[in-house]
Amino acid sequence: PAKNGLDVHLTIDSSLQARTEELLKTCLAAGQAGAAIAIEPKTGAVRAMASYPDYDPNLFCAPIPKDVWDELNKPENKQPLFSRATLGLYPPGSTFKPFTAAMVLEKGILTPSSVFPGTIKKNKWTPEGVNWIYTPITRFMDSGTPLVMENAMVHSDNIYFAYATLKTGEEV
Repeated sequence: PAKNGLDVHLTIDSSLQARTEELLKTCLAAGQAGAAIAIEPKTGAVRAMASYPDYDPNLFCAPIPKDVWDELNKPENKQPLFSRATLGLYPPGSTFKPFTAAMVLEKGILTPSSVFPGTIKKNKWTPEGVNWIYTPITRFMDSGTPLVMENAMVHSDNIYFAYATLKTGEEV
């Protein structure tokens, strides 16, 4: 027999959603892709969620022409059919880095002078010794030598904070 479930409520703010999409299109550098999600902290309600590049979903109301399909799937078009907001796997956002630092410092996992021990090639690092099946962790620029927490914080280094997060022992 059927069971009544809970109600589902749409929490997207259409004005904020439109602005989020606009900002992604105008603020990303040429050739960049990205995602933005705005969440109401008190309730967890998703107010806006966007992925860029995007596509017009109306294209799929009828059979899609092959040339349009091919255009959507060209590597240089940065996968507009892939929803980075819901499917992308990314290191913690820069706003979480201070919290990661606080946690590893408080628990004694790392110190302010703890040096990143891995090998970074072309600003990319693949964690070793864990079940890592994802693409390498990347960073925007070299964060200085030695790569310690202070340099990592100043330069918002994704590699250092991915390393710090993995040091907590949580499973990948």
